[in-house]
Amino acid sequence: MTREQGKYNMKAVSKLLGIQPGTLRAWERRYKIIAPERNESGHRLYTEKHITILRWLIKKADEGFTISQAVSLLEESEANKNVNDDAQTEKLDFTFHEIKYNLLQALIKFEEDRALKVLDYAFSLFSVEFILINVVKVLLDEMKRLLEENKISSVHEQYIVSFIRSKAGAVLQTMPIDPNQPKAVVVCGPNEIQELDLLMFSIFLKCNGYKVIYLGTGVKEEDLCTVLDELQPKLLFISFTNNKTEAAIHFIKTITDQYHDLQIGIGGEAVPFLKEELDENYQTYLVGENKTDWDKWIKQNACLHPH
Repeated sequence: MTREQGKYNMKAVSKLLGIQPGTLRAWERRYKIIAPERNESGHRLYTEKHITILRWLIKKADEGFTISQAVSLLEESEANKNVNDDAQTEKLDFTFHEIKYNLLQALIKFEEDRALKVLDYAFSLFSVEFILINVVKVLLDEMKRLLEENKISSVHEQYIVSFIRSKAGAVLQTMPIDPNQPKAVVVCGPNEIQELDLLMFSIFLKCNGYKVIYLGTGVKEEDLCTVLDELQPKLLFISFTNNKTEAAIHFIKTITDQYHDLQIGIGGEAVPFLKEELDENYQTYLVGENKTDWDKWIKQNACLHPH
């Protein structure tokens, strides 16, 4: 079973459950009933199960139990395996979809100030990685559906993509860098002009402990080789969105033939097309199209993972 990933920061838990951050930290330290993981910045990230357990403890406290009594009851009855709070889960799910809907509506109406407020609110509740990789991905899929149904125009698409690209780029630039982290060079494939997939995976890599060197679009093959020779990175990630795969396959084979010891990852919207046409020897390079695929790929390449 895949371990549940934390996605709610302490501020979100405090708001949603009505518990002070200091009280929450004291419970964790004293009773060790939950143990949230921490992101690269050292901030706690809570899972759905953590939320359920905390909600159950608060309910028992409201009924007159001390927290130590509630914890004992939880452990003795194995209530942590059985407590359910559907209403709380629905509330969290609603918050997620409400953010996505309000952000998309603001962008469709070209209301940048409103979109920024929605985004700031989202970042106050959830981790940066969660918002950019989950909320934004869902929003972009919805945008494409509306575009296909002629409910928005290509101008709307250009505006939305430009807004997200600028915000994701700003986040990437402001994320902390540790010079001792393994280097990852990220670049778009030849003749590629779309770089949102590249940005999202770059943020994912930074959150997973890599020092990202973001090259973006328009990098020539010979120039990329110069960079690789100079930096000697642990990982090269290439994003392909164009389904015209002939040039992509040639590019992949050229790089892999020249750099045998370099770990290479391939992602982007063109992955399904590349998967059909690449030889079996290259299939392990395919990272996938979503965060579930990314998590699986990076765990399989744990030898390069700094943690």
